[in-house]
Amino acid sequence: MARAQRFAGLRRSATRRAFTALCLCCVVLPGRPAIADELQPLRSGIGAEDNLHVVVVSEGFTAAENAAFFAAAAKLIDGVVAADPFAFFAPWWHVDALFVASAQGGADHPGSNYWVDTTFDARFGSGGIARLLTVANGKVIAAVAKNAPTFDLIIVLVNDATYGGSGGPVSVVSRHPLAIDILRHELGHTFGGLADEYEDANPSYPVGDDEPNVATAAHLDPLGWAAWVEATTPIPTPITLAQDASHPIGAYEGARYHSQGFFRPAPSCIMRSLSSPWCAVCSEAMVAAMADRALRIRSVSPPPSAKVSCVTGHCPTFTVESTPHPALAIDWA
Repeated sequence: MARAQRFAGLRRSATRRAFTALCLCCVVLPGRPAIADELQPLRSGIGAEDNLHVVVVSEGFTAAENAAFFAAAAKLIDGVVAADPFAFFAPWWHVDALFVASAQGGADHPGSNYWVDTTFDARFGSGGIARLLTVANGKVIAAVAKNAPTFDLIIVLVNDATYGGSGGPVSVVSRHPLAIDILRHELGHTFGGLADEYEDANPSYPVGDDEPNVATAAHLDPLGWAAWVEATTPIPTPITLAQDASHPIGAYEGARYHSQGFFRPAPSCIMRSLSSPWCAVCSEAMVAAMADRALRIRSVSPPPSAKVSCVTGHCPTFTVESTPHPALAIDWA
């Protein structure tokens, strides 16, 4: 029934006072208007259209925690890009922070029967792993596409101090004191396609060794990272040969949720323990992935289609314009 017809019926069947009360109820029932999303820039890259466009999204922050989110997001990004392999690429990072208010703060903790009403359904304990913090990726991607459609990478910052995070289509991290290191690790998944090097069993994880930092026993020869292995290093590599967390590069058993049959490049690495540095193999994968997304050859002269002849004293000048970077130069051999 149309609204005018409903109101007419009320006027015929109720007093003015009752009608006024009903109108007031109609105003109150829908609740307050939805809070608009807010996008703020955190960093501006120097590569313009070539920049890696990163968007940090709030989850489990209420409307009253708007300022707290933007401050936490800025601190998180500054911490991540302060060290390599991210530091070199920091000039190419354009970072926005997107605030989307939640009705309640925090995240779900199913193991403790604790539930909150948040926009992107953040929850710990996904897949039966207590520290695995996930969100509804589809909802997040839709919100970012609406507000920042040119995004390359999404990071969700969850307003919960419990240790946790995850990688994949989006990277997720909590506000734990180790959030910066957690996010570096999770970006290893999202950016570099790297595998976890834990030995803890995860039966739900698919089998295989497609990632650049793991190899099964069947794929030790040739080893995917053989270029980093000294000729004197045995494969497989006994852990007793470890000089420190990163040396020597070899094939150490225990990775990808298996204690046997899967091998990792270094004694330890941030993909195995947050207290370890990036090993050479994982760092190379991260550098290659970020360069692939942000480094562009903008123009070349002469053009590729030109027929070039060069004789002594009569050679054309070859030039290449690439994405600008304060420490990047092109040398001709």
